[in-house]
Amino acid sequence: MQLAAVHTQLHLSLKTDFEAYTTFWPTEHHETTLQQLLTEVTTLTDALASQRQA
Repeated sequence: MQLAAVHTQLHLSLKTDFEAYTTFWPTEHHETTLQQLLTEVTTLTDALASQRQA
């Protein structure tokens, strides 16, 4: 089995992307990248489901 890679990168800041350092609240300019990242992870998770069950 080979490693599946997620290519999208997202750099978050505790100062600006978390409310009171505990609640995730990304800044507006991260929304598109975050959505793309989550789509890639979800797609890979679904694609590799059969491999995990084997």
